[in-house]
Amino acid sequence: MKAIGALNKAFKPNEWNHLVSTYDGKTFSFFINGKLQGSEKIDQQRIPGTGVITVGNRADKAGPLTRGFYDEIRIWNRALTAEEIQKNFSNPETIKNKEGLVFERNFDSETDRVFTLPSWKDSKVRIRLAGVDLDAKVEKIIPEEWKLGEEKKISLTYLPTQKPSPNPNTSVTVQYGATQSFAVVFDPEKNALVASVQNLKRDFKAGYTDIRNYDDFQITVTNSGSKEEKIPFLLDLRGPANITGLCPILCDAEGRPIGIPVQLSKNWHHPSMGEYLMAYSLLPAKPGKTEYKLRIAYGFYGTLPSASHSQLSLVGYGGNGRWDQLAIGCWGETICFDMDMSCVPVAVTDVRMLMARAGREGQMWSWTDAGWGGDWLGLKDGAGNKLAFNDLKTNYIAHGPCLTDVRYDGYYGPNREVKLNAQVQTLRTDDYARTFQKFHYRFEKNTKAEGHWFYKMGGTSGYITPRIAYGNAGGLISEQSPPPSLEPGDLFLDKVSLEGKAPWWISFPDARLLESKVGNGYRALVIRSYKGTFGGKTYSTPTFSAPVNKVWKKGQGLDLDALLVAPREITEFKAGDEVEMDLEWITLHRVAEDYYGPNESYRQHLTENPGSWKTTYREAIGNDLKVEVQGGMLLHRYPIVIQAKKQKIEFSIEGGVGYVPICFEGVVSPKGYAIYEVIDGKEIKLDQSVHGNDFWQVDEDLKPNHYRFSYNLPLDNKKSSHWIFKKE
Repeated sequence: MKAIGALNKAFKPNEWNHLVSTYDGKTFSFFINGKLQGSEKIDQQRIPGTGVITVGNRADKAGPLTRGFYDEIRIWNRALTAEEIQKNFSNPETIKNKEGLVFERNFDSETDRVFTLPSWKDSKVRIRLAGVDLDAKVEKIIPEEWKLGEEKKISLTYLPTQKPSPNPNTSVTVQYGATQSFAVVFDPEKNALVASVQNLKRDFKAGYTDIRNYDDFQITVTNSGSKEEKIPFLLDLRGPANITGLCPILCDAEGRPIGIPVQLSKNWHHPSMGEYLMAYSLLPAKPGKTEYKLRIAYGFYGTLPSASHSQLSLVGYGGNGRWDQLAIGCWGETICFDMDMSCVPVAVTDVRMLMARAGREGQMWSWTDAGWGGDWLGLKDGAGNKLAFNDLKTNYIAHGPCLTDVRYDGYYGPNREVKLNAQVQTLRTDDYARTFQKFHYRFEKNTKAEGHWFYKMGGTSGYITPRIAYGNAGGLISEQSPPPSLEPGDLFLDKVSLEGKAPWWISFPDARLLESKVGNGYRALVIRSYKGTFGGKTYSTPTFSAPVNKVWKKGQGLDLDALLVAPREITEFKAGDEVEMDLEWITLHRVAEDYYGPNESYRQHLTENPGSWKTTYREAIGNDLKVEVQGGMLLHRYPIVIQAKKQKIEFSIEGGVGYVPICFEGVVSPKGYAIYEVIDGKEIKLDQSVHGNDFWQVDEDLKPNHYRFSYNLPLDNKKSSHWIFKKE
């Protein structure tokens, strides 16, 4: 438009500018700093829309368009006069005529939030630094109401006797490919040797594509001393090949994983740093030279899409907290958790599909959708406020790439009303996304049960659930379609007891986004075990409700949630009550044309059963595995976890859908083991490698000098299989 042509000339660089655009149905006008810059008549009729208006960010929140600071953003449903614009510019604090003002945001305001902002009273803030010969702490009680956005100060002063300094006996060099080397400099703020890496000269295509290569960094550690050291090392990588899915793995020089953990922290919203990966590790340095390879997997690890569970910083996005972001491959998130609840008041946020597209001609290797949101425990205090996490600690046992494992321990509520222990995992696979979640809640104080849930699937906008189906190990119990007469908040299903044998399951067949140009599908929940103890009585089958979340206009349908709740007769939780659940959240393609992955068994099933509950049941019963073990102890059936007792472990599996994750704990060495399938009496070594040694995972075990080996077994169409894990 011609009116916009004056924008660059009128803007004053490095100064605040007051921008107003108006449209009265005929003429578009542009004001900068209270002065009219230009106007233009528009012949096209103005048609009101129903979408989201954003300033500075994309409407889908997928990334920023314009970086900057914005203040006094006001949106009107009418065109302002030139006189009003001049007055508002001269005295922005006072707007005399607010007719038609539908949106306003100033610094430190949150007026456009759609949920009730939390506040705290009698808050207790603690800071503690603990370590060898160190235990410094401070505690402060804030008795008055503390609203979101208000700042309170608490400080802990600790003066170390020594400032961080590099070890004079050790040095590190970093090489990428044959031509690029990067300086490694000691950073006292990080107390680590830091390699700042950018502008990598890759020989493969980066971005949203099927990245089947790795960023491999050759690391040489030199120790001129006489004893082994551990060197704190940080790879500061700017411009990863794809930030939404990556997993750093420390290997030996030949690319074999060695189990030394690499902290995975990243950000793709930072206003000045851009996309970055901070990969931190303690490198063992024996006297002399030690060679390592720091391998970063993106889309694939070996022949299968890799799994990752990352710490995602929200600095630059909003909320300034930390998300836990899980991905299979590098084509967008598969599920996220807001463990700080810094952006939303629920634990489960974005939920997306694996290898999905919008029909045969749809885009591949890109972001998808499967409905937004869910939650862990939902419980309110006497004043009606939802209990948030308290004293939550996170243990990143394994970031991937075959099987992730992250544990959460803490409480709900300011008075530690409920004890929480949780475990979250995802897997390397090529059919559909699975998120394993195990919970143990223990009520420490009596609390009302009104309006509670133990787990919630749902909370999205723009989602349609035409049917809900539920069942058990025997198959379908019921499939129902909610009537259009229901209103938001109505209970379509109220405390339904899922009878029969586990696994139980709840599915939303053919659910979809109201409007979407990307691959989108439906979600389902598999309940592999459940135990609730209330008032001394034990319940061994789960109960669920299905309230209406949203009703859409013009007969388009409605959106149901699924809530796992206490049995109907429970009206109060008493101290000592407990709930244990083993859950699996899956996202499924509605039709075969939407799936572009290589798993032919899954594709055939979708072709024969489009938009069907049978796809959920296939996962529930197909991975209800029967496992027999010799040389070890079976700890968990799915994912399979075996505690090693001998150097050789034999095991048989009945069942299996997709690539089944298996983990061997308590292995005494990080190297020299392999897994074999026994077929017709012959041992066939499992090999899913592409670039050599790139299909298994090793992590440090909880017991010192012991390790965990993880694989992904191809069990599709195998009624039974026999395997051996042993030292070569």
